[in-house]
Amino acid sequence: MKCFYHVDQEAVAQCQYCGKGLCHDCAAKHIPCLCDDCFDQVNANANAQAAGAKKAYKKERNARRRDALAVTGKDMFTSSIAGFIMAAVGIFGLRYLETGSFSLEGVYWFETFLIGFLFFCVPFGWRVITYLEQWLPCILMSGPVAFIYIFLKFAGSLFIGIPVFLVWFMIYIVKLIAAALKR
Repeated sequence: MKCFYHVDQEAVAQCQYCGKGLCHDCAAKHIPCLCDDCFDQVNANANAQAAGAKKAYKKERNARRRDALAVTGKDMFTSSIAGFIMAAVGIFGLRYLETGSFSLEGVYWFETFLIGFLFFCVPFGWRVITYLEQWLPCILMSGPVAFIYIFLKFAGSLFIGIPVFLVWFMIYIVKLIAAALKR
């Protein structure tokens, strides 16, 4: 048998895909032993498959990110329960620091409502800050540094929590209305 590409030379091997005869020079070009046509086709298929896999990976990653930011009924419920607990701790804790007792006698109810609302929103801000931490470098912290970090995260959650709660609440209401209109 003669080489498919060099008809003046004897074939010493065959292409593993199509079976074309290949001379010593042609057989040594590619591992595994492939003719130039099959090698180009295999590379084109591999590149297309890699591009498709990369595109699928990016699509899946973006879907996971979108899902992480999505507001569900379960998220609202768990954050609201944690918010009510934080509100109670905030109201009674600040009252105890102010008067030395947990009694609510003589309190200004509007002020108490505002403090309760501020503490109610902490879990919402905490969740957003925790989500954003994935882009921060991993830092090993000792006791005092960890305490400062948690304090700063809590303080940030106090103020970030209010707009986050309001946005989540609006999204949740819109989803409920949309679900009701679909019926």
